Amino acid sequence: MAFTTLFVNGVRQIRARYPNGDPQQMSGVCYYVSQEGDEGCQGYATASGAISEDARLDHLFKDRQDGSGAEDLDASQDLHSHSPLQTAAAAPSPSDTMISVDKPVRPHHVTGDDHWSSFHYHTYSALDGVPGLQPVYSFWNDPYRDRPKGIKYGAEMANRTATWSNPSTGVVHMFHTQYWGNWMFQLDSVNTKKHELYFKYGGWQEARGGNAGENHYYVENIAEELDSPGEWFLDTDTSTLYFYPNATQCADLQHAEVVAPQHSSLVQLRGSGSSRPVRNIHFAGLTFTETRTTFLDYYELPSGGDWSIHRNAAFFIQDASDCTVTNCTFDAVGGNAIFLSEYVRNCTVSHNEITLTGDSAVVAVGRAGMMDGMQPSYPARNLISNNHIHDFGMYGKQVSCYFQALACGNMFVDNVCYNGPRAGINFNDGFGGDTLLRGNLIFNMVRETDDHGMFNSWDRQPYITPAQCTDGPPSIVPAPNHITQNFIINGYAGRWSIDHDDGSAYYNNSGNFMVFGGVKAYLGHNKMTGPGNVIVYPGIPARSAGKRACQCDDNGEFADQYYIGNQCFTPDGVFYTLYKCDPQTLAQHVFQTRNNRHYSPQANFRVQCGKKTFPFAEWQAAGQDFNSSVSDLPSPEQIVTIGMSVLQQV
Repeated sequence: MAFTTLFVNGVRQIRARYPNGDPQQMSGVCYYVSQEGDEGCQGYATASGAISEDARLDHLFKDRQDGSGAEDLDASQDLHSHSPLQTAAAAPSPSDTMISVDKPVRPHHVTGDDHWSSFHYHTYSALDGVPGLQPVYSFWNDPYRDRPKGIKYGAEMANRTATWSNPSTGVVHMFHTQYWGNWMFQLDSVNTKKHELYFKYGGWQEARGGNAGENHYYVENIAEELDSPGEWFLDTDTSTLYFYPNATQCADLQHAEVVAPQHSSLVQLRGSGSSRPVRNIHFAGLTFTETRTTFLDYYELPSGGDWSIHRNAAFFIQDASDCTVTNCTFDAVGGNAIFLSEYVRNCTVSHNEITLTGDSAVVAVGRAGMMDGMQPSYPARNLISNNHIHDFGMYGKQVSCYFQALACGNMFVDNVCYNGPRAGINFNDGFGGDTLLRGNLIFNMVRETDDHGMFNSWDRQPYITPAQCTDGPPSIVPAPNHITQNFIINGYAGRWSIDHDDGSAYYNNSGNFMVFGGVKAYLGHNKMTGPGNVIVYPGIPARSAGKRACQCDDNGEFADQYYIGNQCFTPDGVFYTLYKCDPQTLAQHVFQTRNNRHYSPQANFRVQCGKKTFPFAEWQAAGQDFNSSVSDLPSPEQIVTIGMSVLQQV
């Protein structure tokens, strides 16, 4: 019997790997911003380049032309073949259809950048009914082809691979080219002469795609790498489990509890669509633990963001209403902890502790028929509150405390979220709107990836949904989302506290206490930063990445976006980061600003707009920051008091 995870006395053990490392210690790449104690940097080797598909197939053909290979060189060799979605991506039916919406328009939609001016959808009539093909094919067209087919390894691996008797058991865990997530690949073979690893399948664990550069990676499930305490290897040919116990385990191994999980899901509540949902089922005070890993299972692209998702979890809810999961513990589950799928209404996930998950903690994902989101097949009006979520993303690095796609009108309030590899909260699209994020404490995120914020959103395509999320006539204009009264501490490779990326629209960010990170706006429209945000030392190199200021504006058009009624404290007098700014037409090109209180040493203030530097008086004369002020920095104690006054309003 095969298994992918082993627990001894309730502790997850490590599959034999090179380089040695423990995923539960969150040992990732050397972080972009050095932290106290030199965290990270352990447990990863560095690739020296990528392998093309032609090179991979040429190697496989030469290996098997003598007839000794276990498989013929046919379609099963394609990297896409492991799941229906990947098969479709690799070889579309001749009857496939593409629908292109050219320059879709919402009020004030920014269309000046052709990169965002059209949206493409694919559906394959020959594969009707295959899960995952009804949503958007991918904003990035074909992320599965645009990913490594193998990698070149460095000299440090050469002596290791020469000893591997059966490399095809191995699984490669590798970061995305730009550290926007990670991939897992089943190994096929190794070319020890060329120092190359060839992949059999995998790479669907994120939706952006990208080829390999000098990526960090490790290889697990290799028998010869069983060389460190806590490691294990299962020989499926002989049904033999090998385990290297540590000193404590050696003392009483005969009486140890050993668990080899067979299931990825422990509880599933499944109704029959919105007309026959599961109702009024309540779980409280239970522990959910010791499930198998899911990273080589089926993943889908729920919508046009960067993320893909495995639609399952230790606790899975689909087509349900008025159910609760409270006061439970989710400890070391192999994939997602809790998943709200399709029609889930008025359910509550509260007062749980979620830790050491393989993927995300709480996930809410619906389904849509391409642009059509009118069917009631999406999570709405659910409450996720007072949960303690920490140290998650042991395997998946494109994961969050809370992730939603094709969902709206939910509430994520009063949660504590920390120690994760990417964003604390991620919205994969702009579907429906009306979600509330309030009173959360979020810190120590973006620890193993790059170019992200504590909160991240995308909005790369319109959806037709009921107005105000669950009632009203059809509309492509969502209700505003509200991010309010949260305590957000940016750090590690995080660049912003709130990252509104790639066309995000209809957001109100007010009354938040944000430390070491401000707010980003990249394209999109209808966003308000303020009133009442307190932003402290955004983008300082010692604590975060990117050197971004209180408000970062990448739009190039005004588009109903405002920065009003905020207090920001900077060490250098730079309060705005404006990447597309024309001093001659300032009001048409940047956020509108007023009623703000700026603080810096000796009341310094400057704005760089194109080649012109605006001091405060000229900035106001140009029509910005009406009724705003610039003052000297108060003491740290005074700043904390100001921030606490915001949080005490929760």
